[in-house]
Amino acid sequence: MFKGTKFQGWQTQKQGQSIQEHVEKTFSQMLNQTIQVYGASRTDAGVHARGFVFHMDANTTIALSKMVHAFNRMVDADIYLVSLKKVPPSFEARYQHSKKTYTYQILLGERNPFLQDTVMHVPQSLSLSKIKLAMKLFLGQHDFHNFTTKKEDGADFIRTIFQFQLKQQGSILIFKIVGDGFMTYMVRMMIGSLIAIGEGKISIETLQQYIDNTLKGPVSYKAEPQGLCLEKVSYEK
Repeated sequence: MFKGTKFQGWQTQKQGQSIQEHVEKTFSQMLNQTIQVYGASRTDAGVHARGFVFHMDANTTIALSKMVHAFNRMVDADIYLVSLKKVPPSFEARYQHSKKTYTYQILLGERNPFLQDTVMHVPQSLSLSKIKLAMKLFLGQHDFHNFTTKKEDGADFIRTIFQFQLKQQGSILIFKIVGDGFMTYMVRMMIGSLIAIGEGKISIETLQQYIDNTLKGPVSYKAEPQGLCLEKVSYEK
């Protein structure tokens, strides 16, 4: 797991520090060999993860539990290794997942400096009834061509959303979204569109047109990165 506030995302970048860079450096020093790790997702700068998965190849006889303990003593304090397990050589963290679960948190009303790294602050009230209606439009299989700005992610923009839920804890809204995969900025653009609906900036009908691709071009709204957290990556056994 990691708190992504000070990082430029998971993937190693030319400028700025990444989680991948820290993980590889720590394992390489610990095992006295060059280690490359391959993550299940490329998170944006400032995005967090509780259930991130990566795979690597390593030549070692050190017990996995001891490796976990040593890694956590050496790595940056905003990164924590929960567990290690042996997998078949054919395992690919990025390409073999069946589902990914994200949450997104929004703080309504007064700003709270203690939460600023993990929530998006929205000072005005939102129409939750409209947001809940709009969330239903995303369920099922759709062409999400308009919900990513990086078309090089792939020629196939079809994704399936299995669950999309919203609960409120005091002044915090918590969205939970489960899908078979998500493109760059996809979740943030979905949440950004819902916020715009809750603010009355766009209509549910307009959102439907973006989902149906009768309106061309990416949606104009993208939620801030700090409210997003990758909760779980699921693999079929």
